[in-house]
Amino acid sequence: MRPVLLLLAALVALPLPASADASNPWPAVDRFLQMNGCRISEAQLVDVLRAEGVDTWTINIMVTNYAKRDTVTFDNQTGTYRVTNTGICT
Repeated sequence: MRPVLLLLAALVALPLPASADASNPWPAVDRFLQMNGCRISEAQLVDVLRAEGVDTWTINIMVTNYAKRDTVTFDNQTGTYRVTNTGICT
């Protein structure tokens, strides 16, 4: 009986994998940026937001506002947003 309790205690102590969070999807966007050289296309941004559970109406607003941030520039050659001057992208 004791080994079963120890196993259960060990399972409870395991960290849960990151889960989608529609209320704050920006950490997922930041992780994507870190993995992709601080660049993200509009389609990729939409995919990340959708994976976080954000609804389509809110995604449209978020993408529009994202493009207006002073830390974001659009690169016409690559079709991606380049993020600079943030804690993640310099």
